[in-house]
Amino acid sequence: RINNLEIFSCAEKEELTPYGIKAGSCIDGERLNKIFNLTIKIKKDKHQRPNCRCTVSQDIGEYNTCQHGCVYCYAI
Repeated sequence: RINNLEIFSCAEKEELTPYGIKAGSCIDGERLNKIFNLTIKIKKDKHQRPNCRCTVSQDIGEYNTCQHGCVYCYAI
């Protein structure tokens, strides 16, 4: 741990915790439940890579809509 930052992997099959790298998920349903005091049923997003740990979600971005030239923008 450097500068109080943790390293998380993304969709890795290998076990990396011996190296200080935790298995991560970009959209972590358990964490969202904890932060917002929710009890939403967590389902793995089956449309992602096989080892992806992300929870099912709804994307809110869109291509070619950004006034600042972003290819994919969440501020539509």
